[in-house]
Amino acid sequence: GTGDSKHLLVPAGLSARNVAIFAPNDFARPDDGDSDWLVCSGVDLPPIPEDPCKEEFWSLEDPLMLMTWAALAVWLLIFCTTLLWNLRSSVYLCIVKQATRPNGPASSREARLEARHVLTAAIEHTIPERGVKVSAGGLGKVLDQMLREHPPGELSLVHPMFGDVEYGPLKEYRLLTVVVDGKDQEVQVMTMKSEMNGIMRTWYLLKHDLFTQQSKKTPYPSPMTKLAVLRYFSLWNQCVAQLVSELNPDVYHCMDYHAALAPLYLQGAKRIPMILVLHNADYMGIIETDFINDRFWKTVPQLRRLSLVFNLKVATIRKYCTFEGRFNMLKAGVTYIKETQAGHGVCAVSVNYGAELKRERTLFDGLPSIMPLDNATDPADDQGAAGVDELKARRFQAKAALQKHCGLELDPGAKILIFIGRWVKQKGVDHIAMLTPALLRSHPEVQIVLAGPPDDACGLYAQELLTPIVPEFPGRLFVCTEFFMLPPEMRRGAHLCFTPSCSEPFGYVDVEFGLLGVPSVGCAVGGLGKMPGVYFRQQNSDSAKMLLEAFFIAVDYALDMPDREYWEMAKAATVAEFPFEVWRDNLTEAYSQALKHFRPKDNGVHMLYDKVAANESLREAMAHRGSSMFRRTSSARNIAQQMQVLDIEDNAEFLMQAVSEARTHDIMKQTMADACGRKGDAEALQASICQAEQRLTERNHITLWLMKPFARGLCLRIHVVIALCYIFSSVGETLLKHIATSHAGSAFNNSEVAWTTFYSGAFIGCFFWLSLSRGIPPNVLMAISQMINILFFVLVPSLPQHSFDSDVAAMLYWALCGMQSTSRLLYIIWNFNEDFHGGFQVAARRIGVLESLRTAVGWLAVFLVKKDMEDLVTMIVSVVSLASLVLLFKAPHCYSTYCLPPSGLLEGILSHKSFLLLVASEALNFLTAFPSQSYATWWTLNGWVQSDIRLFALSIAVLSLPILMATFALLQRMSVWGPWAMRDFACLVPPGSLLRAIAFYNLGWLHHRSWLFAVTVLVSVGVEVARGAAVWSSIMTILGNKWYALKGCYLCLAIASLCGALSPTVANWISLTACGASPVDPNTKVTLDKPVTGRGSMGEAVGWAVIPLALASYVLRLLAARYFNSDVLTFKGNGASLPDGSRSGVGHSTRRVGT
Repeated sequence: GTGDSKHLLVPAGLSARNVAIFAPNDFARPDDGDSDWLVCSGVDLPPIPEDPCKEEFWSLEDPLMLMTWAALAVWLLIFCTTLLWNLRSSVYLCIVKQATRPNGPASSREARLEARHVLTAAIEHTIPERGVKVSAGGLGKVLDQMLREHPPGELSLVHPMFGDVEYGPLKEYRLLTVVVDGKDQEVQVMTMKSEMNGIMRTWYLLKHDLFTQQSKKTPYPSPMTKLAVLRYFSLWNQCVAQLVSELNPDVYHCMDYHAALAPLYLQGAKRIPMILVLHNADYMGIIETDFINDRFWKTVPQLRRLSLVFNLKVATIRKYCTFEGRFNMLKAGVTYIKETQAGHGVCAVSVNYGAELKRERTLFDGLPSIMPLDNATDPADDQGAAGVDELKARRFQAKAALQKHCGLELDPGAKILIFIGRWVKQKGVDHIAMLTPALLRSHPEVQIVLAGPPDDACGLYAQELLTPIVPEFPGRLFVCTEFFMLPPEMRRGAHLCFTPSCSEPFGYVDVEFGLLGVPSVGCAVGGLGKMPGVYFRQQNSDSAKMLLEAFFIAVDYALDMPDREYWEMAKAATVAEFPFEVWRDNLTEAYSQALKHFRPKDNGVHMLYDKVAANESLREAMAHRGSSMFRRTSSARNIAQQMQVLDIEDNAEFLMQAVSEARTHDIMKQTMADACGRKGDAEALQASICQAEQRLTERNHITLWLMKPFARGLCLRIHVVIALCYIFSSVGETLLKHIATSHAGSAFNNSEVAWTTFYSGAFIGCFFWLSLSRGIPPNVLMAISQMINILFFVLVPSLPQHSFDSDVAAMLYWALCGMQSTSRLLYIIWNFNEDFHGGFQVAARRIGVLESLRTAVGWLAVFLVKKDMEDLVTMIVSVVSLASLVLLFKAPHCYSTYCLPPSGLLEGILSHKSFLLLVASEALNFLTAFPSQSYATWWTLNGWVQSDIRLFALSIAVLSLPILMATFALLQRMSVWGPWAMRDFACLVPPGSLLRAIAFYNLGWLHHRSWLFAVTVLVSVGVEVARGAAVWSSIMTILGNKWYALKGCYLCLAIASLCGALSPTVANWISLTACGASPVDPNTKVTLDKPVTGRGSMGEAVGWAVIPLALASYVLRLLAARYFNSDVLTFKGNGASLPDGSRSGVGHSTRRVGT
């Protein structure tokens, strides 16, 4: 000792707990209190603190445990409440008691530029002077309207001539010559003129065999997969372009997709302003059967042949006519307007339909707006002057006449429900057919009149469903499956008009019946909901169950309305106004906007040929590559090109052909007859027909086996193969990390360095797999991923022990592990490829099942690895990977032909605010990933042994599976009625990392094995898995399309991986700044106590590193809930509220009805 200081010498390398002091009895005395310790005599020492190891803390009475108990209770309460709160499903009806009048443009008339000469082109047409009328729906009515009400000036109308229409004497104008499919085509142009209301109308009628083959009953050629149809539209658009070039109008008025290609044939100074009026954007001129996209970064033959058919260069077709991997004629018009008019000039036939298209269709992203051009109609004959008593009297007389005309029972008290129109899916006729028996049985006073020609598979389905049940309801059900004319006076006899359309641009039927005093009952979508009636909204447009139930509830509510309320609604419908003056003002404004913003842009020559092409030119057009000194084409390839030219000469089809309508009808009829009363959904039946057709044409036995259903139709077998790849990807990650850790050099055993390297590799891997997706089909990509797995599991473990002694080799291996781990996202996205809707309506259940299985298998792998059974795990995963590798190469057609279409990385993504907020939330959550997973270190320091940790891993594996599967099964059931359940679960459940950090901060000083902390950690892990799966389900549901989901999810995963790589650095900086300790510091991780320097403990360091960031992440998810519903494209509002929460109109109210 020196002075008063006394020092105790101990052997070097021993801690204080290993030192024993020997002293005579006289120099020692018992310590004060109940302690068994001996102290030196004559020394005053402070009392020993209470032993933190003497008991376990399960008691709620201990105030030190209350924070963790409270946090655990809050997490479980929020988890359960979000599910229980949404258990009661509801349908929200919109009660409309006042018609919505369209609004005119906001700008003044003085500021407008006038279009003195307008040229419009349409396949439907009307020539009043000759009694010519070719119409298939609303577009024909608009053309009638244009001829009478168009702004004064010169109006040129271009139409094809039909073989069964008598046009009378016409003047020959000129002969047009165009190139279609490598051949010259001559088209004769006939003309006539007339004048009305200051409108100089000039018709230009095109005469050619392709045009005259069509009849006025079927004016539009179909399907788009037929070579003759493609030639028709090529000929039509090139003729329109030549007339536009020659007549040089001020504005080209394009109606829908039919003539949207015409501007591509105009070059340089010949380009003119254009407006594109969307009368029905459900039809875009799309080839649905073939994926027209480069594969392995080479141009596919179909694209070259389309280039030849339409006489446009391959680059032009690729840029202007392909969208989301499909040939799309409407895109040409939209892209032209974007390029030359900054997006000004696209119009829709109703304001709500325009807003709906802008929100839901990515094709219209980038447009400043879709201008409203609401259709106009004549008002009621008496201008709505008739009172309720007069309406009742008219109804009484008209009802008797209608009943007599349709052979119904003459019952003055009957309530007649009526639908007259085309029987197509868009009109919801299949839903009417499915509900008709239930409505007739539940309402004895109801009679139903259904008439119209079936025009698609859903119409044929309705016909087969309704025809057999007519005898079951004699005098109460009238069904006519032909074109049916009903005089307006008889229409007054109906009680309600059916309008359950799935999509409706404007809707003339509700206006026509409403002006006669007949309210509507149906779906408020697009242009519907403007007339008085009872409507439901598509709370989930992908759910047939929701649509059927909501339609039935709406009809039931309308039938049970009090008599006074009903007649007030009927009276309000008769005074509705849709003035021609407003339509004319809006049209003039559209012309003005196109003229103001038009900036001609010369992008070069788009046409392939301007004259007849010889065979040599055809061979050149069909050649996928040329010969050079480095690469010579083979003789077989030259012969193949010659065969392709011969196919052109022989008019051979080059696209896949869908099942014909006639064959679909026969199959539906037989299937429904065999069903013995068990009727399925029309779309599901149509999907089954398509899948059955694919199986009949498939020749490979393995592919055929993969196309068959699994678990009684739950999914297809290919889905199971892809799911197994995803489920066992977590096992692979566990093995890879274990191998790298066990082989790493001593300098690389630093966990934060390994962590950063792994997630840096994951960040790179996201862009690696996304880039490959642009040229490599998904089955090959997934097979490559499985091949890498096999190499890692078979090759790496067999390397010599010293191969990973180098830190560089270990870092490279960790980075490769990270890159490989990100391929798992491919298995999630492509697991939905065969769904009929093409969306993610089954995302909640399927992703929940996959994530629960992946979690269970992953933790089971941890359990086995810690029991030194990694060889068994390696063998199982190797077998799964090898089997999947073989099967993926034989995947069905859609997996071997699709590639990510060319588009901007952020296209279709940035418009979704909730997506951006969820990505930012996940980024912050991943910044907490490294410190929040320090519970393994805590368990070790706290006295838990390997057998205990194995037990925890096994507990998570066993419990997570049933709990997560049950949770997501509930979410899927509740999501049928709208996005509220998924929104609440994804946005309101706090992150599990926050719960763990609170437990660390509160209990991190304990030296005994705290079961409370262990249970909290296990709960937090389960919550985090469920929350993460819900977030990924939400992101895919928000993006709504597999292409945008693929890009968006990889973008989210890349940002999250980058934040994960930065997590150790950020945690170290925050915790050192806040408490002077760090979860990264090795000295902090060796004890749970605070050091003698007074710096923070490990628990405090973790708390400071995690809690602020986790709270910020949670706040962002709460903000995402604000925009969630409006970003989910399958949600189209509820009651009187639109998707963004705004009111749908004046006189609209909401009624909630439980289901």
